[in-house]
Amino acid sequence: MAAFMEKGTYSERPEGLTDWLFQFAGSLGGAVYAERFEAAFTEVQKASQATGFQAFADYFGDTLSADHGQRYFDLLKSYFGGFGEFSQIHHLVTAGIEIGPDRVATSTHFDATRMFYGNAFEAFASNVETLTALNNLIAGRAYDQLASLSLSDYQKLDKAGRFKAFEANGPFAAICDEADSQLRNASHHGGLHFRRKSNSVVYRAGKGGQGAEREMGYAIYLERCSKILLQTMVLWRIELLITNQTGARPPI
Repeated sequence: MAAFMEKGTYSERPEGLTDWLFQFAGSLGGAVYAERFEAAFTEVQKASQATGFQAFADYFGDTLSADHGQRYFDLLKSYFGGFGEFSQIHHLVTAGIEIGPDRVATSTHFDATRMFYGNAFEAFASNVETLTALNNLIAGRAYDQLASLSLSDYQKLDKAGRFKAFEANGPFAAICDEADSQLRNASHHGGLHFRRKSNSVVYRAGKGGQGAEREMGYAIYLERCSKILLQTMVLWRIELLITNQTGARPPI
């Protein structure tokens, strides 16, 4: 772990594939997401002092790593496949500049981005089981024991409820700012539509899409897609660090 953290600028040539991926994921997020990673890293250090840390790393490498790595790969492939759209706001997001309602995206190839948010939410909400396990260790429990249920039971929960397990851990919760299950549902159930006249994305919230109609500018939709991608990259960096430290199979 120390080898990754010695050089804040990462100016030296990467030492192997995992090091390169760690640096690549960090470069995507810029300073804003580097700060979130650094805050979360202090929590990972706390977890690493627990007696069950190596047991978690072994479990991660044997059971979770391959699936997590596939989700990261698929998500990045989708993001760069639609980067002609996302590039319109990507650098604003990494600079921490909020996209206002008056900002208009000049390219509106909605078919390239329609499913992205829903797929990203699914991948991210699946992989946050890593944060849950680490939070268990920080709380003095076994990695697979939450306050009131086991990790295996937690993994069966609806994706929207998975963030509650570590909501009291500020740095971990900050990684999950962008996680809207209503927008995910609309994306996955054909309820997300582009309104060309107003250059906006519309959907209905509520169970079964029966709630009130919601509307956001397409540029804001792209912003939210980029945010959930970049916070997923923070999570990936955490997992790459853990596996590098422990010798477990990396999520690649």
